[in-house]
Amino acid sequence: TSLTIPDSVNTIGEFAFSGCSNLESIKLSESIKTISRDIFSNCSSLTSLTIPDSVTSLGEWQFSGCSSLTSIVLGSGISIITGYTLANCKNLTSLTIGENVTQIYSNAFEACTSLSQINFNAVNCEYFSYNNTIDYSGLSESSLSVTFGNKVEKIPDYLFYFCKALYSVTIPDNITSIGTYAFYGCSKLAVLKFSDNLTTIGNYAFSSCSSLTSLTIPDSVKTIDKHAFDYCSGLITLTINSVTSMGECAFSHCSNLTTVNLGENVETIGYEAFRECGNLTTVNFGENIKTIGGNAFYYCQSLTSIIIPDSVTIIGEQAFYNCRNINFVIIGKNVNDVGRFAFESCRNIYCKLTAKPDNWSSDWNRLGTVYWYSEKRPTGTGNYWHYVDNEIVIWS
Repeated sequence: TSLTIPDSVNTIGEFAFSGCSNLESIKLSESIKTISRDIFSNCSSLTSLTIPDSVTSLGEWQFSGCSSLTSIVLGSGISIITGYTLANCKNLTSLTIGENVTQIYSNAFEACTSLSQINFNAVNCEYFSYNNTIDYSGLSESSLSVTFGNKVEKIPDYLFYFCKALYSVTIPDNITSIGTYAFYGCSKLAVLKFSDNLTTIGNYAFSSCSSLTSLTIPDSVKTIDKHAFDYCSGLITLTINSVTSMGECAFSHCSNLTTVNLGENVETIGYEAFRECGNLTTVNFGENIKTIGGNAFYYCQSLTSIIIPDSVTIIGEQAFYNCRNINFVIIGKNVNDVGRFAFESCRNIYCKLTAKPDNWSSDWNRLGTVYWYSEKRPTGTGNYWHYVDNEIVIWS
């Protein structure tokens, strides 16, 4: 059975078609402004529906129990997706959210177990009704992909918080920032394509996304906020070229991270940025890095060597604390401030300076052997080194 709503109708009242189990299709006119609650609930044969842009209000439980519904387009006139709007639409695979949606109720998509595609077009959606999050727990059986419309400039805070069904995200070039906790705890997320115009990745944005294996941060990104990718336990390789500021714990506890490549524009590594990345073996610093924050590589026990470039001026407390397998370190000639225990447990440290600067902590290294640079054979006591054909040679 099919139904066409004529242009003369501008409002559909409560329960108007609820329980019409043989209704397979319906065409809504562009004159409709309001669709009250439960109008299509339990229309078990309805397969697809487009809500016209003229509709500004949808009531609760609108499509609840539409068990055959596979796709729905919510028009640009809708500002609120209310409670249980699509609850128990167990065969729904595709959802399009209009550009003027500002609020989504927490339980709007409850038990949509087959949802595999969300087309998100909302340009100013900043409010979710319960704990500022949407409940995606009922989507756990699906593998969800998300695309964003060409008018979206920011991915809202908490948008896909703990959405464990999310597998793939494509972030187009019109998006410049990703909000706080936007993809936190998306443990199935494995495919992530960044915008080339992205500038900011917010606090905890991808924290605990344990299926990500490789990341290249686009050159457009200048700021990675704190905890943005911490506990991404599947991450193996990371390349950062143009980020100038990296927040605290940005990549901490990425337990399988093995290689970090930091480009020429990276200036600051934040506090605990790579703390307890236990499998990290290689860190390639860019030539313009200035600050390595406290605890930045704390307990990275697979590191065996570190070369600090001449551009670095500050190394924070415990920056390489308990990296007990590091047996070769070169510290650049312009480092004028080193915090307590910065190289605790590191052995065979070759400093390009001729003596310890006054600003270095007296406890910067207590266990390793430290060598200071001397172009000529030293006359006093102590450990010294120099270059011979670009090779380190210890003065005897």
